[in-house]
Amino acid sequence: MDLILSTCFVLVHDPDLALAFYRDTLGLEVRNDVANGDFRWINSADGLLMFARGADFVCVTNFSSLPIPLPAHTTVLLTSASVSGGVLPPDSTAWLKTQR
Repeated sequence: MDLILSTCFVLVHDPDLALAFYRDTLGLEVRNDVANGDFRWINSADGLLMFARGADFVCVTNFSSLPIPLPAHTTVLLTSASVSGGVLPPDSTAWLKTQR
């Protein structure tokens, strides 16, 4: 049986609980890059959620308690927190344009 998840929305106050819900309760995990049209999940480190839409857009959410470096060859379009030196702080999201 194949399970396809197109869209999901869960309002939470604790990002760690949300990540645990998706990973532990639902058993969802990204084992490989998974495409759906021009949308694809990007395999990433624990505590990170990354996806791309087309060849020009990447979204990175840092659920971890540590700052993480943003992907190389990207330009920041919008962030939910201040980004300094190409590092995304904990509990924040960055929307990026990829450079060709």
